[in-house]
Amino acid sequence: MSTRFQKLISRAVALCFLTALGSSAQVNTSVITGAVTDPSGAVVAGASVRLLNERTGAERRTTAGPAGAYRFEFLELGFYTLEVMAKGFRTERRTGLLINQSGQVLVQDAGLLVGEQVEAVTVTAENPMLATSTSEQRASRTGLSVAELPVARRDLTRLLDLAAGVQPGSAAGTFLINGLGSSSLSISQDGTDATANLETPSTAFSGGFNTINMVSLEAIEEVQVSKGVLPAEYGRVISGNINVVTKSGGNQFHGGAFTLLRRDALNARDPFLLDKAALVHNQFGGSAGGPVIKNRLFFFAALEWIRSDLGATVSRTVPAQALREQVPSQYLPYAAQGARVFPAPESAGPPGRRHGVVHRARRSVDRRRQSDLQGRCVVEQVLQTLHRV
Repeated sequence: MSTRFQKLISRAVALCFLTALGSSAQVNTSVITGAVTDPSGAVVAGASVRLLNERTGAERRTTAGPAGAYRFEFLELGFYTLEVMAKGFRTERRTGLLINQSGQVLVQDAGLLVGEQVEAVTVTAENPMLATSTSEQRASRTGLSVAELPVARRDLTRLLDLAAGVQPGSAAGTFLINGLGSSSLSISQDGTDATANLETPSTAFSGGFNTINMVSLEAIEEVQVSKGVLPAEYGRVISGNINVVTKSGGNQFHGGAFTLLRRDALNARDPFLLDKAALVHNQFGGSAGGPVIKNRLFFFAALEWIRSDLGATVSRTVPAQALREQVPSQYLPYAAQGARVFPAPESAGPPGRRHGVVHRARRSVDRRRQSDLQGRCVVEQVLQTLHRV
């Protein structure tokens, strides 16, 4: 292996560690907590608690404290298996614990039964419908809903409109939550600020010329809107927070490709126009993710391109028949010929009217070329170290 290639690998690994250190404490992770008790309701101090990520195979361990409480932090979205073991009690195992929202606090109290540790009680967990550990209100779109909901031009901001109390602002990429101004909210990606203008947070570039807002839809794990009484981690915001959580790899290699094709040949003609407005919109890309080091280091990347040529409907004022007849062709032949160059108005209007309006389809008034590359690297060992600290 060449020295240059070794340096490149070292820098990539170092970047992954810095990414994990910088983002693990943000609101893109969740918590599983609870208390361990015996059949009489007394706390079981010192119980061994094990948590397994069913997607990545990453394992966390902790010990219940003097009050019988345990806590796992910095958990990514996904399914988990929880095991609680203590001397003189049966092992309790809970499978299918679902973390489907960033910032979620999932409470799992374990009531152990008297018996040997070799005996196990397995419970298929069901998540509570009501979150009692936080006062904020969350509207979240995850997994299948992000992938399958019909979203125009694969724009993630269309998913935000589905949340109650959220509506688009006057500027491109801005939003209003519960009627408050667009400057009263924050926009984040994986728990960190994702807008350059703190006074007017927006998902769009300056001028709103971009089609891909923040990140490709192919790379999104969750789109979340938090509002109401917000915790201190959201800082300066008043109305709420919009957070986009990106996907990460697992122990299995997964990938996919997509294409979105729109053509004017597939559309009907506007009944008020003689021809169709131009429409050529190609949106295509793909994603891939998997392990670099099993149970330790994972990667995910998504790439999307847009090639778009859009037309528009234009309206112009043209000379009516009354004005054409008033031009003396024998004295001003060029003016008469010029008046005949314009198309006739689409409506005659009242008698004697000297001008009218004509509508036509104009081609290629909006031509866009855009690419987006999104990558993510997760180092599970760093997250375990932070948890122990």
